[in-house]
Amino acid sequence: MNRRLFILIAVLMALLCSQVFALTADEIIAKNIVAKGGKEKMDAIKSMKMSGKIVMQGMEIPFKAMVKKPNLFRSESSFQGMMMVQAFDGKTAWFLSPMTGSTEPQEVTGAEAKMLEQQADIDGYLAHYKEKGYKVELVGEEDLDGTPVHHLRVTGLDFAKDAAAEIYLDSKTFLDSKMTVKGAIDTTKFEMDQYFTDYRDVAGCLMAHSVEVKSGGQTVSSVIMDKVEVNIPLADSLFMFPGKKPEGNKPDSAATKK
Repeated sequence: MNRRLFILIAVLMALLCSQVFALTADEIIAKNIVAKGGKEKMDAIKSMKMSGKIVMQGMEIPFKAMVKKPNLFRSESSFQGMMMVQAFDGKTAWFLSPMTGSTEPQEVTGAEAKMLEQQADIDGYLAHYKEKGYKVELVGEEDLDGTPVHHLRVTGLDFAKDAAAEIYLDSKTFLDSKMTVKGAIDTTKFEMDQYFTDYRDVAGCLMAHSVEVKSGGQTVSSVIMDKVEVNIPLADSLFMFPGKKPEGNKPDSAATKK
């Protein structure tokens, strides 16, 4: 057989095989959800409480964060004896920070409010992404520090101009390895990398218990979770802007299963 013809046939067969075995974005997302525990178990999680520490600039800051479906979020951290709170009650984003010189809660608006609202999504960007109005595209197969990964790009995010999340899933386990969130607020561009490790089983779902945050290649902080609890009672009033009454649910309502 002519050598050139042999090479041509070999290349065509390789291209054909790559098309046959290549995964689509939706197929990769489906494998990611299965790897984490499956849709049924993930959907069964109605509330979550995480506690641990944030390591930053040589300091360890204790924190706890609470999330309740569909869209309630609250985080608390203690620094130099002062309690700092960030929360979203389904409509209003707010914070309390005595370090700013005020002991009164303050409402948050704009991009900062959108970011706090995003924290209320227990399932992350990929699960139910179409219902959330996001778009996902497969960028390709890449190498991440020696590990083959699937690179997915999520757009349609509304917390900043041109906001996007670049998600890298381990090609073998299909678990999240890294996520880069980027965009622009006013004229200031930002880009933040998050690296996920120490996956542990929580109610049948695998969850990362360590998240290293980097900017410009430099570590900004590390979030280490000592304990993660799911489907525990969390009163709606816990998330509400102080003085505001919960809407739709009773003030002492707890997370319930479908």
